[in-house]
Amino acid sequence: MANTSLCLTVVSPADNQSFELLDVPSEATPAEIITELVNQGQVPLLPAGQSYLLALKGGHQLDETQSLAANGVTDNTTLQLIAPTPGAADDAYRHERLMGNYREMGNIRGPRIDWQGEGGHPPTTYVVTYRLPSYIDQQRTREVHRVRFELDAQHPDEKPSVRMLDSPPVFHPNVFADGRICIGNQWSREEGLGFLVIRVAKMLLYYEIFTNPDHPANGDAARWYRANRARFPLGGAIAFPDPITGAVTEQRRFTIIRRSAQR
Repeated sequence: MANTSLCLTVVSPADNQSFELLDVPSEATPAEIITELVNQGQVPLLPAGQSYLLALKGGHQLDETQSLAANGVTDNTTLQLIAPTPGAADDAYRHERLMGNYREMGNIRGPRIDWQGEGGHPPTTYVVTYRLPSYIDQQRTREVHRVRFELDAQHPDEKPSVRMLDSPPVFHPNVFADGRICIGNQWSREEGLGFLVIRVAKMLLYYEIFTNPDHPANGDAARWYRANRARFPLGGAIAFPDPITGAVTEQRRFTIIRRSAQR
């Protein structure tokens, strides 16, 4: 079956050039597009050991070995060409990534998650207010929690710093006594801030997939969590917005009918 053809715009933020690419197969890879731009003389060949990157507008880097379709690229998409040189290209990439974070944060704002931005526009720091239950000791819960997300000058190459502002912090295996939240090795530079903020929300609710008692920041909380797994997750079927679209998909509950064994 023939591949679907796409019309793409590729923008180089460093020098404000743009290239219109027509009839691009959806099975082409970002690496093949970059090679074609170099072969046509649209962009210079880089020294050995250096390579361009392609990213979706908003700073989400594409996997150069995967097809455009696998990367979620659709027709009339604008891609960004990132040069591996310091200066304007790096600054442009960071700015676009921060703008992408800002758009995601706008999409997830609602009754459960609110925030204030700091550090300019787009913000480099977000103080997020969560309105959901989480334990502050082995018996008591609190319904409102404030968490600071800081994006330093190396972001997105470095993961955000995440710290609770309320005292006491939540009683959780992955929260230190000083309020620092361990987001662990689950973070990658491709993860947008909106997705991370929702991941922390689910961690505060003790979702098993986001709670790691095996490498705890709080040993007492890890032992307590293991002994009380039946309590979790908290909050029932809380639905969170999609950071890309803002859409909220209600979580479905299933009715299980237990059948008697037939004799």
